[in-house]
Amino acid sequence: YEKGATQMKIKMTILSKYSNFIKPKRAHWFDAGLDCWAATIKTVKPGETAKIPLGFSLEIPHGNVVLLTPRSSLNAKGIEVKLGTIDADYAGEISAVIHNESNIPFEIDFNTKICQLIMLPIHEIEPVISEEYDKYDNRDSCGFGSTDKRKE
Repeated sequence: YEKGATQMKIKMTILSKYSNFIKPKRAHWFDAGLDCWAATIKTVKPGETAKIPLGFSLEIPHGNVVLLTPRSSLNAKGIEVKLGTIDADYAGEISAVIHNESNIPFEIDFNTKICQLIMLPIHEIEPVISEEYDKYDNRDSCGFGSTDKRKE
């Protein structure tokens, strides 16, 4: 894999109401996502859920989806970043949703990395109802960790 081999440009509009905007960027060229910073100052109290503006909108190419994904460093502090799915037809301001599960207020400023932005190709899927179910590879329907508990 070479640097930039699968690079795709995406149009971003910086919203004028945010004077301290930091453009999303990768910390390393091989990272999956772009780090995104808060475009506002806010205190998120323990137990509170908040929408944090990121200061931009995107023109997502059709056939793709943008995901706002959690940062493990925030999760380790009890700050849960909710997974966000942004479809190609959305043209509004991009915001991240966070929940403070810790016992202390979480202070957000313009230097706070909130989430990562990942763009993925999507496949158009259409469910087809089937009357028969093919069980293969000894799979069952227990789910939620049942693979480790399977009796052979």
